[in-house]
Amino acid sequence: MALAAIGFITVILTLALMLSKKMSPTATLITVPGIMCIIAGFAGVLDLGEKTGIKGIVGCLSSYTVSGVGSVAATTVMFMFAMIFFNSMMDAGAFDPIINAAVKFAGTNPVKITVATVLIAVIGHLDGNGITTTLITCSAMLPIYRKMRMKPINLILLCALTQGLINIAPWGGPLLRVMTAYNASMGEVFNPLIAPMAVGLAAILALAVFMGKNEAKRLAALTEEEKNASVDNSEVNGIETDESLKRPKLVVFNLILVVCVLAAMVSELLAPCPAMMFGAIIGLLVNYPDIKLQQKLIAKYGSLCLNMATIMFAAGVFTGVLKNSGMLEAMAAALAGAIPASIGKLTPVLIGIVGVPASMIFTPDAWYYSILPVLTTAVEGAGVSALSCARASLLGQMTLGFPGSPLLAGSFLLPAMINIDFPDYQKKWFPYAWGVSLIMLVSALITGCVTL
Repeated sequence: MALAAIGFITVILTLALMLSKKMSPTATLITVPGIMCIIAGFAGVLDLGEKTGIKGIVGCLSSYTVSGVGSVAATTVMFMFAMIFFNSMMDAGAFDPIINAAVKFAGTNPVKITVATVLIAVIGHLDGNGITTTLITCSAMLPIYRKMRMKPINLILLCALTQGLINIAPWGGPLLRVMTAYNASMGEVFNPLIAPMAVGLAAILALAVFMGKNEAKRLAALTEEEKNASVDNSEVNGIETDESLKRPKLVVFNLILVVCVLAAMVSELLAPCPAMMFGAIIGLLVNYPDIKLQQKLIAKYGSLCLNMATIMFAAGVFTGVLKNSGMLEAMAAALAGAIPASIGKLTPVLIGIVGVPASMIFTPDAWYYSILPVLTTAVEGAGVSALSCARASLLGQMTLGFPGSPLLAGSFLLPAMINIDFPDYQKKWFPYAWGVSLIMLVSALITGCVTL
């Protein structure tokens, strides 16, 4: 219980410091788990192995940190080269046909623009990679939002909600974890979720229409001076327009390159990391053969890559300490033991309700391989279906909840695209994500996807 208590304190303190902006996300994700791990060591609740005392405690902290950083290394490298790849494609004008098509569809109608945002995010997340979805959607739509003077926060909110919803799909990590943990078939887990997913998509599209109508009213009220004011390109990281970098003759090649890179990732012909590395280098060599220009562009994207890489590695430290110290496992056991027998039959509903909030605390591996099986085992005696609980969990935990989770490094990319702080983004994102998740839970109860 002592280790579980330290784990809960670690998570709560981390979230509190990040939301209050008392410390930067990077500093918080490294400092808090490090200090709490040392406290756990002195409290005698860590398994120090053959070593003892301060040397053993520091040794454990070191191994936990190295393990955590190692677990996100490939993702971080992939992200860095993805930023170079997609930003260089944007500078070269590869996405201009997509932007032009979206502009033609949307015109100057904010409602059509917000709806187009959702549709592009649906297509962008077909590979199940949130980072890719963010980069594709923002690359295509941010210039339109800037041109129309629409609020970019609406763009990343709609992008986040959409990729969270599509993450329930069979190629998403959470559903595959459920199938593995419960030895269940695709039909048993996913097929009943199709109807709630359709309801969720309808809810997000309705929200897009609502946001678009509000933007139309706001834009109509702008003064002539406000309408004629220059657009501030600084709100978009790395996507400023430089006409000298456009390569109109290479648009077809660049689009084929983008499709090939994404196809290689989706088909698993190449892992995401080498796919983005090769894509970035080929793109630079073909579009910008001049070495000095290549170096200039890499430096241009470098500051954002560096900032995001430090946060990603910090998130790796956080999850590494919690997982390898045994805190996550202890927290799971404590939660299972806290469920009164009298409410056992309500467990599927309770799991569905806490899905999005739980994404702030538990990684998908910890939840689906540890916490959820423990919870379902504890209530199976009351006649509760384990798969019903699992499907309820998939309506929020690391699906709708993953784009705002501080445990996943890719979550920090969304606010970074428009230069806002992660806590400010979280505050706006959370009620929408939780609301859509609860709407889906109600529809799941009606359709029989989730049963009591």
